[in-house]
Amino acid sequence: MAIFQRNGLKKKKEKGEKNLGAIYAKKTLQPGEEVIYISKFHWIYTLRAIGPLLASIAVVIIAWLLGVIGPFLLVLALPVLFALAHAMNKFAYKWVNRVVITSKRLIVQKGWTSRNTMDVGLDRILGHKIEEDAWGRALGYGKFVLVIGGLGEVQLPPYMANTTRFRTALTGAKDEQTDKDAKPKDRSIRSLASLLTRRRQRIVQ
Repeated sequence: MAIFQRNGLKKKKEKGEKNLGAIYAKKTLQPGEEVIYISKFHWIYTLRAIGPLLASIAVVIIAWLLGVIGPFLLVLALPVLFALAHAMNKFAYKWVNRVVITSKRLIVQKGWTSRNTMDVGLDRILGHKIEEDAWGRALGYGKFVLVIGGLGEVQLPPYMANTTRFRTALTGAKDEQTDKDAKPKDRSIRSLASLLTRRRQRIVQ
């Protein structure tokens, strides 16, 4: 909860977030690990997925209203079928591709027929960059690219919604883990210093 309080993030379950990435993350959580953030696709991705289908259906309706759908039924039906297949493929990609930030790692899951999951410790994430065009800046979506030690640049699924919010969650999780890792080291250093001090006192005595 400290990560959410520090970054102003609210931990809430959003509708439509039941996907393979989130399910896999929750099933593989380690002791003391919690889900911090689950990325989402921007609504513009959904619009681009169903746009061709809506356009082809509109053409069929116009042809029906004009009374010319009979001779051109096959010609008009083919674009609808292709657009439907395009929309189904896009929605399948949207459902199986997700990025999950936990308190210990970053999980990127891809694949429809076969699972392709990448688990990366937060300490291996060396940097990141956000790529947004004019429309992305105006509507709030973009591409998020990570720099991971041993892998180089890794581009996350496109049309990510709230890239700045994702960055805030990622940096907050990294800072929280760094603080937790630093505490045992500080305690060990203090205990070592205390031990050396006691030994010096014994030698002086």
